[in-house]
Amino acid sequence: MAKYAVIINGDREGRHLQNVERAGAELAKSGFSLYVASPQKPELPTDQYVPANKRDVAGLLESLRGRMGPDDELVIYTTGHGAESGMCLEDGCNTENIVAELDHLPYSKRVVVMDQCFGGNFTGRFVDDPRTLFVSAGSKDETVCCGEFAPRFWAADVPDLNGDGVVSFAERHANVMAQGVWQSVPRFVPTEGYIQDGAAPFENKVIVVEDEGSLNEQLKRLKPGQYAIMTFSTTWCGPCRTYKPIFDEFAEDGNGQHLWLRTESEDLASAWGITGYPTIMIIDGQGNRHEVDRNNVLSEISEVGTSLADRARLLRKKFSDADPAIRANAVYGYGRLADKLSPEELAEGAKALRAMFADSEPEVLRVVASAYGELAKKFLPKEKTEAEKALRAMFTDSDSGVRFTAAMAYCSLLLLEKTETCVKALKMMFANDVAEVRMAAVIAYGQLADANKLSPEELAEGARVLRTMFEDGLPGVRSVAVSSYDNFTNNLSPEELAESAKALRAMFADSEPQVRRLAVFAYHYITPKLSSEEAMEGAKALRVMFADSEPEVKKIAVSVYYNIAIAYNLSPEELAEGAKALRTIFADSEPEVRRLAVSLYHRIAHELSPEELAEGAKALRVMFADSEPEVRKIAVSVYYNIAIAYNLSPEELAEGAKALRVMFADSDPEVRKIAVSVYHYITPKLSPEELAEGAKALRAMFADSDREVQLNAILAYGRIKGMEVLKTMFASGGDLEEFAKRSFCRLIKDLSSEEVKKYAKDIIAMLTDSNPEVRWAAISACVGKKFASTISTEVVNEVAGIFRTLFADRDQTVRRDAVYSYGRFAKKSNWRFSREEMARGSSALRVMFADADPEIRERSTYSYVELAHNLSPEELAEGAKALRAMFADSDATVRLRAVTAYVELAHHFSPEELAEGAKALRAMFADSEPQIYDAAMKACIKLQLSGKLPPGEELENVREF
Repeated sequence: MAKYAVIINGDREGRHLQNVERAGAELAKSGFSLYVASPQKPELPTDQYVPANKRDVAGLLESLRGRMGPDDELVIYTTGHGAESGMCLEDGCNTENIVAELDHLPYSKRVVVMDQCFGGNFTGRFVDDPRTLFVSAGSKDETVCCGEFAPRFWAADVPDLNGDGVVSFAERHANVMAQGVWQSVPRFVPTEGYIQDGAAPFENKVIVVEDEGSLNEQLKRLKPGQYAIMTFSTTWCGPCRTYKPIFDEFAEDGNGQHLWLRTESEDLASAWGITGYPTIMIIDGQGNRHEVDRNNVLSEISEVGTSLADRARLLRKKFSDADPAIRANAVYGYGRLADKLSPEELAEGAKALRAMFADSEPEVLRVVASAYGELAKKFLPKEKTEAEKALRAMFTDSDSGVRFTAAMAYCSLLLLEKTETCVKALKMMFANDVAEVRMAAVIAYGQLADANKLSPEELAEGARVLRTMFEDGLPGVRSVAVSSYDNFTNNLSPEELAESAKALRAMFADSEPQVRRLAVFAYHYITPKLSSEEAMEGAKALRVMFADSEPEVKKIAVSVYYNIAIAYNLSPEELAEGAKALRTIFADSEPEVRRLAVSLYHRIAHELSPEELAEGAKALRVMFADSEPEVRKIAVSVYYNIAIAYNLSPEELAEGAKALRVMFADSDPEVRKIAVSVYHYITPKLSPEELAEGAKALRAMFADSDREVQLNAILAYGRIKGMEVLKTMFASGGDLEEFAKRSFCRLIKDLSSEEVKKYAKDIIAMLTDSNPEVRWAAISACVGKKFASTISTEVVNEVAGIFRTLFADRDQTVRRDAVYSYGRFAKKSNWRFSREEMARGSSALRVMFADADPEIRERSTYSYVELAHNLSPEELAEGAKALRAMFADSDATVRLRAVTAYVELAHHFSPEELAEGAKALRAMFADSEPQIYDAAMKACIKLQLSGKLPPGEELENVREF
């Protein structure tokens, strides 16, 4: 079981970058491979790093999904900012697709830690799986304080409370709660099948409590993040008697993760306010309780929490704290509760906030303005007017943050008005002398557009108004104008889009890097709607930005250029210029820019001239010595693609081969492995002199510390020196012998027919080698088309016989591959099995239908189907019976495959057999798996339509369905 950790941070603030470092360090100590998306590459080593934008994060998750399997352990940690629409990345917070991709990663056990505002909103997304632990820094709809949660949760000195030598996530959560968290209520939600690391905290049985004292003694055992699940029953209650063994089974199957309690004391039930039986309560370590549906006991843990009124009172109490940071955080938390507070609490909160308008600290005043705006949305019209007046008075505050926050709060109140009234007021604010007021108005205007509240005419007018603000004297105003602009572009006319594109291109030269970056993003959003002429102009302008002084601007410029190059048929002249520009940034100081530049060069290579590709190959060779392993890897890979796909000159290939040989000594094993692989593939184009040097260098790598590198080196060596040289290594022992034999098997496909016949005996001998890796490689070689179609019929049957003996191999992987490959070998050898071999093989495969390994049971049906058209009626009758027996297999995948195989062979079966098959298939309509029910239904219909069912066996229930 491998252990993978995905860390996603969408914000470049120091506290969030530090969260990445903390979490990564602790997870690495526990053996997790680290896959990180963040605006800045972390200092700690990672297995893969990408920038925190939607495209790169999606790519990271796609590649990770290809690596992971259902037996792996997964930790997901997200930090940075959050919004109600999702976790925030650098290019926006609308990340539902990313969250869905995270949720679809395979695993056997999963921990999800959401450390950003509104992280608690994702509880429902992740806790619908029984093998998950969900932790969030706050509850539903809550904002959070990174300074409270992350440093404590990911601390290096979290106490091992139970002394078992393992710091579990429950103990990390307990460390957070032990030091006090007041701004939010962290959630710790283990689902039914999640087993925490280390020793189980409780017994796998129900403990009976008889009174308040014994109950309190048990509840004292709970630590933060732990829950008691208690059933209130009576001796006379019939449903209680029915439910008792079910509850006991829950406890027995619970792996000691929760404290299971039962009472039949009516006095205790009455003291707890219980009025019906059985009643199930979930209780946490703070005494919070929640009544749950007895059929969904564990799924409702997330609803246990602190009372809203108590939290509101606690926050108001901190409004007068001597520490400004505490006052600010308290006000911020209070503002986020506004939608849930009672009218009475709102009145108290508003009164307390108005008293804080005289606070001397700007950081406090900012959150006061924001929180007051949130509360004001709930005020009566007259009180709301007073609130607007109070917020407008803050527009002239000496602190720009206060001015902006007050303006944003004021705009949030305007958004509650009728759209026409709101638009009129916002446009008036566009001309305000205070820059922060203009910025807030632009943001609010964009929110109206995003909410689809503006007419097409108003959207067009809004786009024109915002374009005038692209020239505002203050960078902040220009930034928000550009970032809001994409909300206005959905329904613009071609003429308006052309004007938009032109205005955005003009901003590519803005003096402010943030404005340039946002302008390129905005241009990216409208590229699908642009004319070819505008796309060409955009490509030219983006090329100029490849030399931008800011790495972030260069990155986005390269990415958008790539999108335009793919979507539009850029002229050969433009692509030639683009290729030149990309080559200039192969030497950029920023590794990520270099990586993106090489990737894009690869994508457009098929459009480039031989002369340009020759220059590109030279430039890529220089990058073989790049300081960053990731850049070296991609440079070598792209060089290989160019070398294989295009006719590079012998001189260039000679230089490339020399450069690759230098990389054979690279410090990164992955780079060495790729370099050797590329050398292997270009060997047919190299001179004898170079091959002699290459063989010498490859020979030195036989002792490499990395097994994959060793294998690749021996494979390439064998390609150069030939099969006879590899055979001399067969008696070497250890890894050298294994790799020589595996390389021999892999190279057989590249030989002539005469050479295949010559070395067939060597391959056959390896089928019974003592090393399972060699046996597996030999099986793969035998099912290769070249080998199977070239060897004689006598040898074909010899190999088939050995395959059958491998059905009982001591190595599970070999057994699986032998069973699956038997049928493929029959097909690849043009069905040259003898009648006797067919009979023995089909009989042996039927035996495997009942193997203990479900994957072998499934794979054996594939091979059986391949043989079917050469089998006797008697054998097919036995096969049909055996497949029907598999309809009741304990494994759903096997059942589904058995139904599919039965239908594929149905035309071989007798009417009597089909009648039995139809009956067995009808029984599967009650299968618990919807896909099997569906397959059985379709199979029945196919049998009905075949016309082979005997009279009286019409499938009435199929017609009903």
